[in-house]
Amino acid sequence: MSKDSFFFPLYVADFIEGTTHMTTEEIGAYMLLLCYQFKKRSIPIADKELIARIAKTNIDLKYVLQKFPAGINQKMSEVLADISEKSNMARQSSLGKWGHGKSVRSQRLTDARKLGRHTKQEWDEMLLFFDNTCVKCGSKEYICKDHITPIYQGGCDSIVNLQPLCKKCNSAKGSENIDHRINYCLRNACEMPAKWVLSKDKAKVKVKDKDNIYKEHTTEKSLFNIPEHFKKAWEHYPKRIGRKEAERHFRTSVKNKDDFDSLMKAMDNYDKYRKTHNIDPQYIKHGSTWFNNWTDWIDYKEPTYKSPALIQTRKPIDADEVKSVNPKEHLKNAFDAFKDAKDDFLDMGVPIKMAENAKTGGIKL
Repeated sequence: MSKDSFFFPLYVADFIEGTTHMTTEEIGAYMLLLCYQFKKRSIPIADKELIARIAKTNIDLKYVLQKFPAGINQKMSEVLADISEKSNMARQSSLGKWGHGKSVRSQRLTDARKLGRHTKQEWDEMLLFFDNTCVKCGSKEYICKDHITPIYQGGCDSIVNLQPLCKKCNSAKGSENIDHRINYCLRNACEMPAKWVLSKDKAKVKVKDKDNIYKEHTTEKSLFNIPEHFKKAWEHYPKRIGRKEAERHFRTSVKNKDDFDSLMKAMDNYDKYRKTHNIDPQYIKHGSTWFNNWTDWIDYKEPTYKSPALIQTRKPIDADEVKSVNPKEHLKNAFDAFKDAKDDFLDMGVPIKMAENAKTGGIKL
C-alpha cells in the first residue's frame, strides 16, 4: 500500500446502517478495527487478546467481529483496492513524465534550458502582471511555475513557455499544452505583452470560446501593460476610492495607448472643471464612478454664457419736465410705446398680461 495514503473515505450512510444496533463502545471498537485493517490489510481475528487491545475494550465484541469475516471488512477491502489502483496509475504517469529517478528529470531540465531560459526578474514581472493569480482557476494560493509545453514533451524553460498555475491545477494538468494566460487576458480584457508570446509578431494558441470549446486564437503583438497604465492613471486621480471597480472599468474601456491618452485628457478636463467651479472635495466623484464614465469628459468644454441684450428704456425725466407734462397724457404715451414694441417684449419673455392689467387702471391702450 502507498505510503501517501493517510486517510480513507467514510461512507456515512453505510456506516450508520451497519452500526444501528451497536452500543457506543462497540461503535468505537468497530472504528479502531477498521483503522487497523486500513493499516495492516486485515485484523488478527483469531487472537482475542490482541483484538481487545486494538479495540481498547474488554467487552464482548462478538457482534462487531461479524463485520470482519476472515479478518477482513468487505467495504474497507474495496477502499484499499481503489486506493492502490489510483496510486499505481499516478506512479506510471509520473514515470512516463519524468522517467526513473532524479537523473532523468535533471537531464530533461538541462535540455529544456538549452532551448531557452528565463530570469527571476522575468518571472516576477509575469506574476505581477497576472496579479499572483492562477491563470486557469483564479486561485491565489500555492502559485508555481508551469511549463505550457511540458519539458518531457520537448518544451523549453523560456518565459514564453511559462505560466503561473496553482499547485492543484499544475498537478492535474497531465500532458496538455494549453496556454491559459490567453484565457486570463480574454476574461479580464487585457493584452499580454508580446515578449511572452512564442513568436515576435503573433502566435496561434488554443483558447476556449463561449461554448467552452478549444479553438485557435491569434494574439497580435502588443506592448500595452494594463496594470502599469492603470496604476499611473489611478495615482493621478484626486479621489482614489473604489480601486477594484475602477480597475475593472479601466480594463474594459482602455485597450491601447490611444485609449489611455484619451482617458488622461478626460481626467485633465475633469480637473479643470473642478477648479473652475470650486467643487468641494467631498463632492468629487469616487474613482470607481469616474472611471466608469470617463468618456463623458473627453470633449468637455466650459459653456460660454452670452449676456442678454439690454432693454432700451426712455431717458429719465427730470423735475422740470415733470412739472410741464400732464401725468395722464405722459402715461398714455408710455403705453402707446409699449403697444408698438409688444412683439419685441414677448420675444424676451415679457408677458402680455402687463398690458391687460393696465386696462384695470382705467387707461385705454
